[in-house]
Amino acid sequence: MKKILFKLLISLIVVFFGLFIYTQFNQKTTEKDTIIEVNLIIYDKNDRVFEANLDSKEDQSVEAFLKTYFTLKGSNFGFGYFLTGIQSSEVNLEVDQTTYFAFYVDDVYQEKGISQTYLKDGQTVKLKLETLR
Repeated sequence: MKKILFKLLISLIVVFFGLFIYTQFNQKTTEKDTIIEVNLIIYDKNDRVFEANLDSKEDQSVEAFLKTYFTLKGSNFGFGYFLTGIQSSEVNLEVDQTTYFAFYVDDVYQEKGISQTYLKDGQTVKLKLETLR
């Protein structure tokens, strides 16, 4: 009987620590209620067409941030949101067969997309309509 209780106790401890480790490595960044300021700059093929300092929530995705101020065109794929257009009263840009939106944070080209990049205070986000090479 003692052996069974001991094995049960060890099994529970292993399961508990396994779940603890799993949750630590799989935590998603969640939006905070802290309001931050983000500098957003949008370029067409040649010129800057929009620049403003806009409010966001800390740790909000760039996709959610943009949807607050613009109408986005695109598709959600398993790897994230593929942006094909951005519109507002001031901006009306869409990709064509030869262009795409390049995405930068603090002048660094982002390997992750807008749905997988989260904002911090004072960052500069740039969207540039660039020519495919």
